Amino acid sequence: MRFFTQMCHRAKRLKQLIGISNNPEKLIIPTEDKFQHRPLKFYQTQIGNYYLPADTTKDCIANDMKSGKIFEPEIVDAVSEYIKKDTIVLDIGANFGQMSLLFSQLTGEDGQVFSFEADDYIFYVLQQNIMANNCHNIRTFLGAVYDQTGKVMFYPVQDFKKFSAYGSYGLEPKATNGRKIETIAIDDLKIDREISFMKVDVQGSDLFAMRGAIETIKRHKMPIIFEFEQQFQNEFDTSFQDYLDFITSISYKVEKIIYNINYLLVPDSRKIFSMAANITITKNSNTIKLSRCQSLCKFLQSRSEIDECTAFLYRNGFVSHNIKCKDWDLAHIIPKIDDGNFLDIGSSDSYILKNLALKKIRGELYGIDLREPNVPVKGVKYLIGNLMDTKLPDKFFKNITCLSVIEHEIDFAKFAHEVARLLEDNGRLFVTFDYWNPKITLNVKLYGLSWQPLDEQSVKQFIAECKANGLYLVQDMDWTINEAVIRDGYYSPDPTLNYTFGIVVFEKQ
Repeated sequence: MRFFTQMCHRAKRLKQLIGISNNPEKLIIPTEDKFQHRPLKFYQTQIGNYYLPADTTKDCIANDMKSGKIFEPEIVDAVSEYIKKDTIVLDIGANFGQMSLLFSQLTGEDGQVFSFEADDYIFYVLQQNIMANNCHNIRTFLGAVYDQTGKVMFYPVQDFKKFSAYGSYGLEPKATNGRKIETIAIDDLKIDREISFMKVDVQGSDLFAMRGAIETIKRHKMPIIFEFEQQFQNEFDTSFQDYLDFITSISYKVEKIIYNINYLLVPDSRKIFSMAANITITKNSNTIKLSRCQSLCKFLQSRSEIDECTAFLYRNGFVSHNIKCKDWDLAHIIPKIDDGNFLDIGSSDSYILKNLALKKIRGELYGIDLREPNVPVKGVKYLIGNLMDTKLPDKFFKNITCLSVIEHEIDFAKFAHEVARLLEDNGRLFVTFDYWNPKITLNVKLYGLSWQPLDEQSVKQFIAECKANGLYLVQDMDWTINEAVIRDGYYSPDPTLNYTFGIVVFEKQ
């Protein structure tokens, strides 16, 4: 393989970065609660580092990965002829992520791989493998790629009686029970950056995945490889002729057949793309919406909201926070931030910056904090200094975020004055904070600073200081409180403290 040697060198460098010994006999318990009964094993190989389910003794893909081999190398070799630097690759049916990781090397740091996986456990493994290989240009999407978005379908619980590999199981279109999974249509992501390749391997539903990408295909004209297995066609009421008809309809042709079941498609230069002229792409709209997140000045009401926000992040290719409850903050803010210079105030471990780097917004990314970032995000300009006197240029930022900072010894008046100076006209400030009413009196330090959750009076004071500096709420504040979601056993730093989160968003006028 042309880049096999490169992968070997990269894997050697990673061994010191991740700090995990290669002891595949040691079971690793997943940090995700619902997967703690499904342990993993870790393998360092000459081409990459992999977490794999402990029960994959007969899984052909996992066994190749364990031994440092590329599964289906002829496919990877063929694909490498088409993937271009600085472009997007769609990996539909990413499984444990080996191909996504290989594709990410071909696209380069400024390119991206959009990896889609329908099995929530394998999706978790995929995410671990991306982190284990220190890879920052893969966006992972949890969902079944199909011909429409939002359809609820069923994914089986693998019993390994019918198949021995995790990747051999797929959607069961006629099932009425199993694990529920929502579908995603590629066209609904409205990807505006160049796509240079699409790989589809979803166990029988490949045709439906491609049908849901027809506008994307006709716009980008990228080569495609899909898998056709006769054994799945009865379930989906499809035939090979249906695939051939689809290929003709998009003005493509079969360029090559690999392993008898993988079909490499390329545009047929003898034909024209009759629909291409009618396709319009809305810039930066590749987010499947969560209606609950449309309200921006309010309080967290229940734990189920956090679960919905985590699911929203997974479905849209964003990174979940390592403190899961903070997904509520991320899901409300990330979709609202588009192109323009951006600043995160309190950025030492910023998942906002991680996600905006993945989102590839156009503009400069800045972060400021009192200390160095834990893991710097590539392309971000970090500053260490006074959050209320940043020394940054006037009217330089379109969006500023400040997550769980203002409850740590922040002078509201100075903060509001500084943000108003930094924001361009009509720029926005997003602030989240810890909250309870009546006021919680405590003597606790977090991050070396006093921590005082806000109450109704202090939030109103903060809003007033912002207004005095020309920063106005984008919506009326909803003061409704349901329960103290953050409590003992659920992310509270003190067993005696129960509180919730709040969010306010301002626009400079």
